[in-house]
Amino acid sequence: MPKLVVVPFGPLGGADATWVIIEDYNAIYVIGYAFFLDFYVYLEKYKRCSNLSQDSTHAYTIMPTFGFIISRLLGLSPSLSVGLILLSCCPGGIASNNNLICTCTDLIITFLLLFIGCSSRPLYPLPSHDEKTKMPLQTFRPFNVAHRGSNGELPEETAPSYLRAIEEGTYFIEMDILVSKDGVLMCHHDVILDDTTDVLEHIQFADRKRTYEVEGANMNGLFMYQPTFIDFFSIIKRNEIDFTLEELKTLRAKQRFSFRDQQYNGKFPIITFEEYIQIAINAPRVVGIYPEIKNPVLMNQHVKWPKGKRFEDVFMEILNKYGYKGSYMSKEWLKQPCFIQLFAPSSIVHIHNKTDLPKIFLIDDVDVRTQDTNQQITSDRYFNYIREFVIGIGPWKDTIVPVKDNYVETLTDLVDRAHAYNLQVHPYTFRNENKYMSDNSPNLDLAKIPLIWEEVN
Repeated sequence: MPKLVVVPFGPLGGADATWVIIEDYNAIYVIGYAFFLDFYVYLEKYKRCSNLSQDSTHAYTIMPTFGFIISRLLGLSPSLSVGLILLSCCPGGIASNNNLICTCTDLIITFLLLFIGCSSRPLYPLPSHDEKTKMPLQTFRPFNVAHRGSNGELPEETAPSYLRAIEEGTYFIEMDILVSKDGVLMCHHDVILDDTTDVLEHIQFADRKRTYEVEGANMNGLFMYQPTFIDFFSIIKRNEIDFTLEELKTLRAKQRFSFRDQQYNGKFPIITFEEYIQIAINAPRVVGIYPEIKNPVLMNQHVKWPKGKRFEDVFMEILNKYGYKGSYMSKEWLKQPCFIQLFAPSSIVHIHNKTDLPKIFLIDDVDVRTQDTNQQITSDRYFNYIREFVIGIGPWKDTIVPVKDNYVETLTDLVDRAHAYNLQVHPYTFRNENKYMSDNSPNLDLAKIPLIWEEVN
């Protein structure tokens, strides 16, 4: 896949140079070769006097304009167009240039056309494309979902991680939503900040370390939020989220696991939900989003929005703001694809009443109860109930292909039963790292992919 290459345009690429984007390698080769030939001719002409009576100026100055018009009529990119213009001015592109003034004029006009053709190109985060020219979302094979971005290469849920996943060809970028103290939706998986940010290096936050019970287990660390507690007088107090957006933006992300590449630790900030959406919208092709409303039950207990709003309501307001709507495979959905994933059934029902966007019910393990209804979530009876609100389930991959002593075992009937209730299956999470390989079997995650792929289809 061609990389984005930024080249200087200006007097020898100096401090006053204007920076433009070259979209592909072909354009780089053409422009580089043309510049070389043109400057070569310029230097050769400078060595000897020219006979101004030979030929006429228009025979040379007309070529850049001609090249520009032809290339634009062919619908070529600005950078490739400029390359063709340059070639039209160099030796071999037209009759041999004998006039120094004409050669200089060619170069001046070419530079002007370069500026006209490229000055309007966007520089960040990716070159935007008109929706009519964007490559659409593929719908003829299972979706490849980048779980927290390309987190094996870059710190999870950061802008570079998502941009890298898009570059590698993912169809959807997945993320988790938590909330800042001032009510801003943030991209972050854990309720504590210790494992994936440099928060422990910020001494100003050291006094915020606490131990709380989260989903039945004690957790110690620097929480993005403070859970409810009961004081000496048994009065329930609702503490606010610990970190404001401004404070969170001072933190830098790091890799969760030590066996992953550590060179990018401390370089990238935490991003907001809206910044994440803008990455998908500005991608060079249609890329879907796959947000998870994280711990909605806890968030609704400890964050109070105005007018009695819930976590899910604020989430939906942002999706509506950016135009995400439509049922699965509808025209609106294909334009801006989105799956909403949750573990909490009560939140699924609440969101179902606010949008027809497709929802996925997440499953951790077959014997785990739901977050808020304490029901058996993989029974036929429950599938029959939940299918009214979701289009599919998102099970942990081991619920489909169990593993014992590093060996893949017989497939379960989970996929067959889900399909019997017309539910899609979106399993998670697959990795290809040495950490997940054993001495006596291939990579377990990779071994499951063909089995689950065949089963899901």
